[in-house]
Amino acid sequence: AGLRVAPEVQEMADKLDAMMDIVLEYVQREMDRSPAASQRLMGRLLHIFERHVLTTHKSKFVQYVMFHACSRAPSLAGVFPSKLLEVLTDPAAAPMARQSSAAYLASFLARATFLTPLHVTGLLQRLLQWCDEYAAAWAAAVASGSEEGDAGALGGAGGVAAWD
Repeated sequence: AGLRVAPEVQEMADKLDAMMDIVLEYVQREMDRSPAASQRLMGRLLHIFERHVLTTHKSKFVQYVMFHACSRAPSLAGVFPSKLLEVLTDPAAAPMARQSSAAYLASFLARATFLTPLHVTGLLQRLLQWCDEYAAAWAAAVASGSEEGDAGALGGAGGVAAWD
């Protein structure tokens, strides 16, 4: 009485699992090779993540490639959540990218046991500072009678809608 999965769906899932294994093995090899190789790979992964993953609707599991890379190079682990926070707080970023950044940041901070408490609290402090500034800008816009009047402070045109 379990869930029945069509054979072609199972075959596709098996292929995706195999590809993820290959990618994770490659990431592990590169991150273990040298600090310079780790830095190069992290730069490439961040670029791909920002340009393609953050703008893909309902992507699942691919963030674990970044999580794995960060866990293999603790000295670079802060780069990923810092980039997510940068995108999240960027008024010029696409709303989907900002929303995805918020979700990935929350997931990363909840799971990344290799981050130091000092690093996590630093990121959360930056996030809370941005939230405070965002709320103040929203309150000022409402008080002035124009919720659209301060769109730049609220995240650009349509920025507020990103959080509705």
